[in-house]
Amino acid sequence: MENIVQIRARAEATVNNTRTARGLAPVTLDSALVAAADSHSRSMAQQRRAWHFGADGSSPMDRARRAGFVGEILGELVSETYESEVQAIATWMGSPAQRAVLLDPMARRIGMGVFQEPNNKLWWTLTVAN
Repeated sequence: MENIVQIRARAEATVNNTRTARGLAPVTLDSALVAAADSHSRSMAQQRRAWHFGADGSSPMDRARRAGFVGEILGELVSETYESEVQAIATWMGSPAQRAVLLDPMARRIGMGVFQEPNNKLWWTLTVAN
């Protein structure tokens, strides 16, 4: 996998291009949300399931608080794929419920997490917060 900093920067740019094209405020990467999203991506790979519950039963808010986040979690998007972060975001935009999370007018911060398996399968988590 290429440099994770570049992947996150591209994800942030893609989300912001999508948001600003619709007249919405841009978001910024938040280190606590990134840590929470990364831990959840690893947890999903361990569980072999793309969903919102951690292996320890944690919720998106639980993981964010544990990572030191202060604020409100507006939503979490997850994906199990072989596609890039840009393709994952495009797929989320194709779903009305997931698109609503990405385009939430209250959103100000995001955390993009990824875990790559040896077979190159990627587990993505995008946490959106105010």
